[in-house]
Amino acid sequence: MARAPSDAVVTVALRAAATAELSWLGPVGPDADAVTPLQLEGCPVLAVPYAYEAWARQLAALPEVLLTLSDPRLCGQRWKALALRARPRLVEDPEGHAFCDELLEDELRKHPPSRALADSILLRRENWWFLPRLLVHLDVVEMTSFVERFGRDEVVLVTADGPRVRVDAVLASGWGTTTLGLEALAAGGPLPVTADGAVLLSHDFTEPDLERWDVVRSRGRLSLSTLVSPEPVARPGVPGMPRLGERLRRHRDLRRGCIRALSGRR
Repeated sequence: MARAPSDAVVTVALRAAATAELSWLGPVGPDADAVTPLQLEGCPVLAVPYAYEAWARQLAALPEVLLTLSDPRLCGQRWKALALRARPRLVEDPEGHAFCDELLEDELRKHPPSRALADSILLRRENWWFLPRLLVHLDVVEMTSFVERFGRDEVVLVTADGPRVRVDAVLASGWGTTTLGLEALAAGGPLPVTADGAVLLSHDFTEPDLERWDVVRSRGRLSLSTLVSPEPVARPGVPGMPRLGERLRRHRDLRRGCIRALSGRR
């Protein structure tokens, strides 16, 4: 049952969590993504580079989102599986001052790839475009316990519950086909009987470097614990480590996207 959030419980869980799932109801129905949950004064914050400005602004315009902490990998011993319903609000930080002063250390600890861009004063000067952020604050209004997920077959199911988003942890079977069987994990309770526009979110990453973080969203219709998708749904998993050329292209694309968005502000 939902209850008023405990600042201490939320703060400890957020401090320990390395990854999280963010779910919401958008213009086309349920949607979700994997995120790095930072925290400021005990509340979750997403520090979005300007290359993803459109996503951050669309997210901040929503009436509410649901942040789930369900993956215990890379987390501290005091981590706890939680579902946090929150109201998003956007605070722009085009100079990167708030991010560097209050959130950078948390990001470097939780998201190792950021260290290659901002782990020293010299790197921060060279990659100045990486520091400006769109800070999406998630003001928690409701907290519930959630289910820990283990293994690639345990994923999250996102559906609409009237005007609100609903998230369930499920065990999926039938990978590689268009029809997946879903079973609610132990403490999750019964799944919705039917749902149009359901989304199955899976994400996997390399440990402990997070060099590869593969996020897959599979859309379909839920009927009697079965997700019917228009295309075969591949089992979650991460490919091999990126080659040098791929690393350089990824860095170049992020740099260009950030600089382009920041230049448009002037």
